[in-house]
Amino acid sequence: MIDPVRRALMLGAGASVLAPAFAARAHDEEARVDAIAAEFGLNGVILLGCDGRPTFRKAYGMADVATGRAAAVGDRYAIASVSKWLTVTAILQLVDQGRLALDAPIRTWLPDYRADSGDRVTLRHLLNNTSGIPNRLNDAVAADPSLKRSTMSAAEAVTRFCSGDPIFEPGARFDYVVTNWILVIAIMEAATGEAYPALMDRLVITPLRLRDTGIADDAFLEADDVAKGYATLSPPVLKMGPRPGFTAAAGGFYSTAMDLLNAAHGVFDGTLLSAASRAEMVRITVPGQHYALGGRVAALNIDGQVKHGGWETGRTDGYRSVVGHLFDERTTVVVLNNTDLSQQVMDRIALRLLGGDWADG
Repeated sequence: MIDPVRRALMLGAGASVLAPAFAARAHDEEARVDAIAAEFGLNGVILLGCDGRPTFRKAYGMADVATGRAAAVGDRYAIASVSKWLTVTAILQLVDQGRLALDAPIRTWLPDYRADSGDRVTLRHLLNNTSGIPNRLNDAVAADPSLKRSTMSAAEAVTRFCSGDPIFEPGARFDYVVTNWILVIAIMEAATGEAYPALMDRLVITPLRLRDTGIADDAFLEADDVAKGYATLSPPVLKMGPRPGFTAAAGGFYSTAMDLLNAAHGVFDGTLLSAASRAEMVRITVPGQHYALGGRVAALNIDGQVKHGGWETGRTDGYRSVVGHLFDERTTVVVLNNTDLSQQVMDRIALRLLGGDWADG
């Protein structure tokens, strides 16, 4: 039997031998990631992780051109449509609790909604963006920009912006509109009697320990740890502004790279959702869009093998985001950017970081 002192000396000697190899490997990985960030002009944060633990994280470029503040790995970014995926995480818990049902018509919870579409559109249609309910909000905001700071309830917004004549039969096609997600908030609040922000805190933010995630408000726009959103950096053109709270489910959250790693690991690898609800979250229901509920499921070709994973993307104002999580490998990539970089470029960055490409070309 090896005594404790000798064991410690042996372990220390082994560590000293292995340290240069680990350092060399880390240096090679940093060089690889740096080259990808430079090639595509990333201005933001890259994080790689496995089993919920970061294996690489680094910030690139500027967070605030006016003050000269460089980007930092802990900066908060608007995450746009990744908010949909967080919302679905809350909804599926309510499904597990029997308070919501994916295939029930929306008038189950909103009895005053128009019957012709309300009795045929289901919660699932809203979550996979196939409801056929038209979007009247965009035209209303164009006519009255003050609506961007509106404090009206989701229920009132449903009446004003989400109650038009259906433009196609529910389920007939994909239509990525904010209308669906205003209705989602109204349904969540009607089914539980709780306000949407409180629900998200109780069901998602607190259990997943998302310490730097929340709904973007005026305080977010002015905070020192926020990466400012830009249309361009040279010349610097700010592109960030308010949005009404009743659209938060569609794209109103902010987060950090580390929080998004925690979220991906907690939702896809953890026990927050039942097995049945996790299966619903990753079951593609709009094949042409690879869309499931609140996000996409990607098939990647990595080293000649097809790997599947959640693939959440976001685009709003001067912000872009990608969160990819390979199911079997429990590997996560997070890419955050605070300029008008195209979403296609963001996807290419994430794919290169994982060492793969789309399996279907």
